[in-house]
Amino acid sequence: MYHKTIFKNAHWIMPSMDMDSAIFRKTFINKGCNKAVMTITGLGYFLLYINGKKVSDDLFTPAYSDYHPRETKKFRYPINDTMSHRIYCLKYDVTEYLKDGINCLGIMLGSGFYNQTKRIGEGNVTYGRIKLCFRLSLDDEYIESDKSVKYKEGFIKSSNLFYGEEHNYNGFDYLWNTENADTSGWLDSIETDIPQSELYIQNCNKDKIIKKIKPKLIDHKDGLFVYDAGINISGYPVIYCEKKNEHIQVECAERINDDNTLNFISMGGGKGQKCTMKYITDGITNTFNPIFTWQGFRYFTVTDNATALECHIVHTDVKVNSSFSCSSSILNWYYKAYIRSQLTNLHGSVPSDCPHRERLGYTGDGQLCARAAMYCLDMKKVYRKWLEDISDCQDINNGHVQHTAPFNGGGGGPSGWGGAIVTVPYEYYLHYGDLSVLRKFFPKMLHYFEYMESRCSNGLVIREEEKGWCLGEWCTPEPAHIPESYVNTCLYVKLLQIGQTTADILKKFEDKKRISNLEQIHKKAITDAYMSKLESTFIFGNQGADAFAYDIFLGDERTLENIKRRYESLLTYDTGIFGTYILNKVLFENGLSDLAFLLLTNKKEASFYNMKKQGATTLWERWNGDSNNHPMFGASARYLFEYILGIRQKPDTSGFDEVIISPLRIKGLNRAKGHITCRHGKIAVSYMKSNQITEYRIQIPKNVNAVFSVGTTKKILNEGLNIIKI
Repeated sequence: MYHKTIFKNAHWIMPSMDMDSAIFRKTFINKGCNKAVMTITGLGYFLLYINGKKVSDDLFTPAYSDYHPRETKKFRYPINDTMSHRIYCLKYDVTEYLKDGINCLGIMLGSGFYNQTKRIGEGNVTYGRIKLCFRLSLDDEYIESDKSVKYKEGFIKSSNLFYGEEHNYNGFDYLWNTENADTSGWLDSIETDIPQSELYIQNCNKDKIIKKIKPKLIDHKDGLFVYDAGINISGYPVIYCEKKNEHIQVECAERINDDNTLNFISMGGGKGQKCTMKYITDGITNTFNPIFTWQGFRYFTVTDNATALECHIVHTDVKVNSSFSCSSSILNWYYKAYIRSQLTNLHGSVPSDCPHRERLGYTGDGQLCARAAMYCLDMKKVYRKWLEDISDCQDINNGHVQHTAPFNGGGGGPSGWGGAIVTVPYEYYLHYGDLSVLRKFFPKMLHYFEYMESRCSNGLVIREEEKGWCLGEWCTPEPAHIPESYVNTCLYVKLLQIGQTTADILKKFEDKKRISNLEQIHKKAITDAYMSKLESTFIFGNQGADAFAYDIFLGDERTLENIKRRYESLLTYDTGIFGTYILNKVLFENGLSDLAFLLLTNKKEASFYNMKKQGATTLWERWNGDSNNHPMFGASARYLFEYILGIRQKPDTSGFDEVIISPLRIKGLNRAKGHITCRHGKIAVSYMKSNQITEYRIQIPKNVNAVFSVGTTKKILNEGLNIIKI
């Protein structure tokens, strides 16, 4: 929508000087209106008050997006693409906050992602100075933002999403958002240009305080209290101090050294990035926490002139609508660690790579985990919003898709990252049965395929953008040996296969034929360049190479045997984020579930057990550490539901209208229990082996046609509880 559609005659306003944060106020007369509605947005984040009361418990609004055009040549590598842009606006019913007579509107504004003048490796990526726009409807009267809105600096003296905030409460007028404020020193706002962007009313999930936990004091040394939150979280510590004019400093980290000092390496500390909070007290306010930033951490220090009351866990508010447990403690840990990793990497309805260092919606991580996230969490509105971010970051002219959505720099590759424009709409359709998403995104898929063809030589994907990244596999235990061109071309073929399926669904048969021809060209190129025909192996099977090929129907039974022989010998992963996901898939799909289970539960260095053993509560970016909170290795959580619980959709169906319940019989796994929540309700499966008999208890919701299939036993399942013993 255009500005006029939402805000009518309201003006975009900002402080007359460049500031990280500011407070704004405007008084108005209410003559007894029946309904008052506030439409507002602030760039980067805002908090809204009326008559001193905070309106809503939403945090970090509006939702993060690629707000409007900006200079992109100052990024780590230059981007010359023409992308689309959007700004989200919030609409609140504020009738209950008003009184008859004089009222005061107050807005606190901070930088968020919008006004970022520094970030590791990306240079100056700012959009501009903080600004806002609002329109308050009082029946038939309207209060609109313009230069009459007053502003001044509040207690936030500096605010940076990645580096932290500094607060000074001395001299702060706590009545600033009421009619009784001291109005001396307030300045007129200045009106600024309307951003070149589409405006939307935000209907995706908001960030909120999800839970409050009590940290444990573990040390007191060098003038610092050292705390352990017990788990890796996103959010912030809440600090307590009653004294006046105390200078308090809070620092957070995922790791702690042997001497109980914080280890900032995974936070970007090795490159100078730390999200540090500083507070100067006034003896009036006695609790302190950041306003426009969060931290990803487990451990933190507080100068010993203050104490930590609690930690607030903050992320996008989505429900965990699944469960899983089994006789393997490793898989139980894996499920819980993935859930925690995914949740703490949701902010602004964007699935991010990590909640501390980059905080970006990497298209690689997001597409890898799409199905797992949809199984585990109520992600319908989150992924619907993120689909628009992916769409916005596709170049309008050549079809190139960025590595982050919303676009904000970052490295990746053409297929494993940009392929999100194909994978995520398809996964969304499969899970939620929403055909409109495929209709909207199919032309974008075709445009992306055109771009990918321009990046090929002799049928192989060999490059992306000039002077840019072209990653293939990522985060293997040893340096990646399989060429980027092999990984990208295999992944591209998989995307072409999804494109053909989508064309079939939409009855775009000419497009399907054209995509099929491309698939054959690229499969031949892979075979010619990388296959040993004598043994039907690809790059000697290193780092899952044979699994990459077999997953796209290259090779033959010897290729599968090569995979089996290699990983029965290794009994651990030598794969990265894509190879691990694909290898597990190939094993489960092709009668090698025992081997898949052994790999998922292996106890060598490249294992989930190794993370668990070292005290991890979220998944790591690499098998040996680095960031302690990356969800990407959680992509294989989908197999807990599809193969261990056996909840799978029938081929060529979507939305869980028709399902097959087919738990695999896995050596060493004696019991499992769990559920997912589809659009029809809860599908739950449990089984227990005892004295050569396995009892299955299966819950099927209304409007789901379900069949049980284990071994030679096949039964039609009824709505409600089904009990089967075999």
